[in-house]
Amino acid sequence: MSNRETRLYQPKAELYYYDENTNTYKPLVDTDGLMKVKLEGSSAPLQIQETSLIIREVWQGTTTTSKNFATNMYGFSISNDGTADLTITLLTHTIVVKAGEQFDGSFDAFKSLTITGDSSYRALVRGE
Repeated sequence: MSNRETRLYQPKAELYYYDENTNTYKPLVDTDGLMKVKLEGSSAPLQIQETSLIIREVWQGTTTTSKNFATNMYGFSISNDGTADLTITLLTHTIVVKAGEQFDGSFDAFKSLTITGDSSYRALVRGE
């Protein structure tokens, strides 16, 4: 048996749009990572920055806690492993997660949140 690591690679799908000015198909994602989107009635494609969120912090707890983050976060997930409700306050949102339930959401940029309750939980935040 070999100790070498085996990696499987899936080829990335190429997406194209039709450029009426040059009568050719061009890649939808440019070499700088910007996605081009052509709106109906527009003469040129808009450019949209494609970002992917990665897990930035993971923690667990059993009591009320407030978390502050040095950089902007955009995603939050929690699993309520206990027997009591948890209340999450994030931006202007108040979210109740019942015992045994999970929550996963995307938000505008945030740098803090509060988890209120006395129930065992596992949580994480995602950012750029």
